Amino acid sequence: MTDDRRLQSRRVLRQMDHLIMALSVDADAATGPGGEPPRPGFLLSLYWIDFTVEVSERPLSGHVAYAWSDGADGGTPFEAILTDAPELEHGLGARMRPGQWPLSDPDRPVRRATFRRRQTEPWGYDYTVTTPDGLMIEARWADLAPPVFGVGPARGGDVTIATVLTEAMSPSVRINGRPYPGASFANPIWTPWFGSERGSCILGLGETIYEPLD
Repeated sequence: MTDDRRLQSRRVLRQMDHLIMALSVDADAATGPGGEPPRPGFLLSLYWIDFTVEVSERPLSGHVAYAWSDGADGGTPFEAILTDAPELEHGLGARMRPGQWPLSDPDRPVRRATFRRRQTEPWGYDYTVTTPDGLMIEARWADLAPPVFGVGPARGGDVTIATVLTEAMSPSVRINGRPYPGASFANPIWTPWFGSERGSCILGLGETIYEPLD
């Protein structure tokens, strides 16, 4: 019997989870004529970085989140870059900032924040993000769909990512105690990864960024 197994060793650059919540108040009308959904009213793109050697010789870890709200919850609209490790955003922001819907001011100063994560039953995640100046985001990715495993080029094409992807079927968020009224909507950007249409609230778990294969 021929052993056709092949061992491919590559240097690991980053390990992380990436949780995305994009909500629209008018989810049924969220897809435009070209198939691209417009900018959501609420976005939270949250990274928990367990390990990276891309910023310094010393491995770093921490959280970085990009968030905005249009105020549909009755609160004040805002856009913010939130982190408990500013050096991560300074070093990796060009790779992590939202690409499909860019920030209106990607060079805005970062805001210090604390991040609390909780796993929920039967399978879901809560994150509470708070800042000293009074912002609190309580996000819940609940009712997770069966996951898929994917490998492909990461943004920029110069590194490879291996990830376990799942969709939150019942996402929700509260901003300073006010529930945001939006819902998930179809986002075709995820179809190549899943092989079928998926919504706009996706979790990438156990993601590994490594040097590309030959």
